[in-house]
Amino acid sequence: DGYYNIYNENTLKWFSNQVMKGNNTIKGRLMNDIDMAGKPFSPIGVGTVLDYNVSTLSQKGFAGIFDGQGYTISNLTIGAVSGELVTGFIGNLSGTIKNTIFDNCHYDQVDQDVRMGIVAGVVQPGAVVENCGVINSTINVSGHIGAAVAGGNYGGTIRYCYTFNNTVNAHGRAGYLVGDNTNDANSLIGAITDCISDNKIESNEKEEKEKKRDKIIKGFSKLLKEEKLKAVAEYIEKPGEFITLLKSFWYQDYEKQKQFDEFS
Repeated sequence: DGYYNIYNENTLKWFSNQVMKGNNTIKGRLMNDIDMAGKPFSPIGVGTVLDYNVSTLSQKGFAGIFDGQGYTISNLTIGAVSGELVTGFIGNLSGTIKNTIFDNCHYDQVDQDVRMGIVAGVVQPGAVVENCGVINSTINVSGHIGAAVAGGNYGGTIRYCYTFNNTVNAHGRAGYLVGDNTNDANSLIGAITDCISDNKIESNEKEEKEKKRDKIIKGFSKLLKEEKLKAVAEYIEKPGEFITLLKSFWYQDYEKQKQFDEFS
């Protein structure tokens, strides 16, 4: 039937290497659970661009079929290479992954604009993630985009999937299932159907914003006019929030405040 049987970490690495060599329509299936503890692994089908309307083999990623047959890949530490912008068990998915469970898998950030998901970094148009689960896993892409299943779903389909007891530490576009479901460059929107997830997720966007805000408003009344304008510009999208914060730092005595306020 054209499937390669995957029994252990060695045959799994062989499968990944085949994709990297250009055989990206290859089909594989797990024949049992695989424990990847302490075993390095490079993503299947990596990609280095964030606009996925490309047809070249190097950017198309994995266009074949991976069938886990209900088996589990556990203790997987997902690596990244320099310049890699999409990463996961499968980096750039334009084919299908199905029936695969990921337990206690981990990814720690790289300092670049990454899309990261335990199952797939990016799900391209026409690609399918079906009946996959991610449990007890950690995704740390602080300042970037990530989720338990897919970092980005740009025109693909994710269905019948589940995530439980995962910790995702990412930017504002972080998710239980998907971090980013719309491609900014071309408005491709992914489909997510019949999936389930708990709600354990962390986004550092609020924390970063609060730190930035605290730095801006500390001693605001004594800032120079240009500095005040810069501070206002940071919050112009939410003027009400900014005005409330500003007033909390003003002197209640208007005449005292007027001595410092360059706007008056």
